[in-house]
Amino acid sequence: MLEANKSKDIGVEHEPDVVLVRLRGFVGAAQSVELANVMRPLSLQNKAVIVDFSTVGGVASKALRVLLDLCRAKYMNANVILCGANPQIHRQLAFTGLTELLEFHKSEAAARASLRMNSS
Repeated sequence: MLEANKSKDIGVEHEPDVVLVRLRGFVGAAQSVELANVMRPLSLQNKAVIVDFSTVGGVASKALRVLLDLCRAKYMNANVILCGANPQIHRQLAFTGLTELLEFHKSEAAARASLRMNSS
């Protein structure tokens, strides 16, 4: 089920065991605020959250900060997985340490396969 979003840059799909957050275009300052508003409540759930960067062309440091802050929050219950970043975005994620703090996969399919393996 696709959740209604006021922005075309962030899509949220809720499934029984996973929430897929699809980022699109350039994730700038305005989208960073929306990303925080989407991710904070999701981080409280005991679900996997896959953040898909496959259609992202660029990421502002503020958006990376949102994800870093969530990783460092003591209240985070969700298993957040990043996927689909192009080489430039992957370098940004690696530079900030997000690829060390969070699981990272090349594709959504690989992220889902990892979830299935870990739940078995």
